[in-house]
Amino acid sequence: MRALTSAGWSSLAARRAHNPKVAGSNPAPATNEAKRPREDGAFCFKGFKLVVEDALESVVGPTITGLGYELLGIDRQRLPRGLLLRLYIDGPEGITLADCEKVSKQVRDLLEAEQALRDDYLLEISSPGLDRPLFKVEHYQRQRGALVQLRLRIPQDGRRRLQGILVEVDERAVVLELADARLSIPFNAIERARVVPVWPEKNPPKRNAQRRKKRAG
Repeated sequence: MRALTSAGWSSLAARRAHNPKVAGSNPAPATNEAKRPREDGAFCFKGFKLVVEDALESVVGPTITGLGYELLGIDRQRLPRGLLLRLYIDGPEGITLADCEKVSKQVRDLLEAEQALRDDYLLEISSPGLDRPLFKVEHYQRQRGALVQLRLRIPQDGRRRLQGILVEVDERAVVLELADARLSIPFNAIERARVVPVWPEKNPPKRNAQRRKKRAG
């Protein structure tokens, strides 16, 4: 079960009127626009390796790590009222609703203190769930051999959604084994990625019932 908690809508006017630090004091509102991170991720090249960086992770990541959790990644979705900001976290013993609530409070206070977002937003903290999202190279490496689903930024071979076995991962691309082909997809072409849960075979009671009928005959 995926644990979710919402920090509620935070308006820009409210953040300017009340700007608490995580520690509890009340500093003056930040005025240095250069310190505000971009809301979207940025692509940067380090040698030949393409790295997808999210500027907001550098703001909230240390706080989440300090609480004893791992920030897996950040997902954004535009809503009529503003921005849905979903943070995926994980821990050594999994994530409970209480964990999400604790992280939500700290991150909400931090975002308000730093004025890190310009738009109204809804903060949501989530465990990864069975359909675990994949954000970083190491996430893909951990799931090598698993069934995954990708949504691409632009279609490849006429397809924008792909599902297959993750067979290879390096610093630049992943290789998917599909039903009809094997494709290499660079990381900068991937918009979203998730593990596809594989459930046990269905209807074991029917097989047992058939065995009982045979014995009875």
